Amino acid sequence: MANGNSSEAWYVDSCASTHITTNGDNLLEARTCDSVAITTANSQDMRAKFVGNVKISVLTNTGIEKVKAEEVLHVPDSAANLLSVSKMVEKGFSVHFTPNGSKIEDSDGHCLGIMTNEGGIFKLMTREERSYLAAKRPTAELWHKRLGHLNYESVIKLSKNHLVEFTLRR
Repeated sequence: MANGNSSEAWYVDSCASTHITTNGDNLLEARTCDSVAITTANSQDMRAKFVGNVKISVLTNTGIEKVKAEEVLHVPDSAANLLSVSKMVEKGFSVHFTPNGSKIEDSDGHCLGIMTNEGGIFKLMTREERSYLAAKRPTAELWHKRLGHLNYESVIKLSKNHLVEFTLRR
């Protein structure tokens, strides 16, 4: 268990009862966990090997930030990295799902992560996701929509800080 940092894909799951990572290298302060069984939606049983914290590089309203997920189980047989909505709510966070831009906020309303809806599954936008999206050269208007209708001045500021790239329509 190495660096505890992740920029891999993470999915926000309202059915998950705990945070799960498929990659043990994501764990920080890892410790073994005995007899923690996970049952999936299709009734498959899996076992957690370790538990620890993970720092995830995510896109927020102000740029890339590292957020910490605590008590994340390492389940190598899991199909994906999952963030549990119920665990986030227990910690005092709010998770907002909207057609125009979904996000996670702390109790002060500070954005901790922006999600995209990919076929009904909400994916947290990570550093790798930002790089992928920038390669498509979207418009400022598209970034405005993707970032929950963030004002254009802030979208331009993100561009100046090389956090998003876009082409101007003429």
